[in-house]
Amino acid sequence: TNKKRFIQRFYANDMYAKTDAMGNKLKTVPNFLKIGGLGPESISWVTNEGYAWMTYAKEVGAKVYVLEHRYYGASKLNTTDLQFLTSKQMQYDVARFISIVKDNRNELGPWITFGGDYAGAMAAWSRELFPDLILGAVGSSGFVLAKIDMFEYLEVAETVIREKSEKCVDRIQDAFDQLVEMIGDASGRAKISNKFKWV
Repeated sequence: TNKKRFIQRFYANDMYAKTDAMGNKLKTVPNFLKIGGLGPESISWVTNEGYAWMTYAKEVGAKVYVLEHRYYGASKLNTTDLQFLTSKQMQYDVARFISIVKDNRNELGPWITFGGDYAGAMAAWSRELFPDLILGAVGSSGFVLAKIDMFEYLEVAETVIREKSEKCVDRIQDAFDQLVEMIGDASGRAKISNKFKWV
């Protein structure tokens, strides 16, 4: 119901798309969509022939797209709107993107989503939520069965953060300690809800 808009970056490449006898790109070729992960995306995702998904695109003559995840890279929203940083919102971004491309470019071919790790889960979840738009999904290392205490993912994230900055790891731990303490009473919970704009 929220009508706010934001600019969401994407890249496209049809260098592998099959053509008709006149050299025009066919509208019925497959469309591969790589869903962005937790960082900025670059044009290399749709130009680097070394990626497995690009190899698949070449084999079947697909058009390729990459859609940047909301709140990352150039796809910025205000930090005051962090309640809209959810996997469900991104799944709807994927559906909206596919619908716009289908309508504006008259793309008639099937859509296959791709992603790795979190984006791999997003590829599978988007396919499950929008089977009318997405024919299939390829999720590399995607944790499709989410669970409340997914400590394994946090261990990987901590290792990566620790390689960059021990100080950052300490600050994150301090923040979590504060959150645990605040959850203990109603006023603390209210402060958390207000800070993160939860309703």
